[in-house]
Amino acid sequence: MTPPNQISVSELSRLIGTPRAPVIIDGCIDGTFSLTTEPLKRLAKIVRGADTNRHDLAPEAAGLHAAVLGVSQMHQNDLDQLDAGPALFDAFYRWARDASHEGRSRSVSVKAG
Repeated sequence: MTPPNQISVSELSRLIGTPRAPVIIDGCIDGTFSLTTEPLKRLAKIVRGADTNRHDLAPEAAGLHAAVLGVSQMHQNDLDQLDAGPALFDAFYRWARDASHEGRSRSVSVKAG
């Protein structure tokens, strides 16, 4: 297995939920590992909050927690869940890297009658 200081984003997403995840996530947060980009720091806090049910660590932690629970309901087989997980975590990483500054700016109008 790749040493923690050389892990890629896709490898990190596959380790979520395994015994190595807390060590790697904490290393991302405190800078122990070389994964110190701002998107990875942001994602690490979200994952830590979702994984430990500490949604106060990052507002998005509750959303990730809900998404992971949804994936587990969609796929009863553990291997299918593991196959589905990387796309979910890749999406959260891409949000952290490219879209975290975007807010919800469109309003929805409801027509009466």
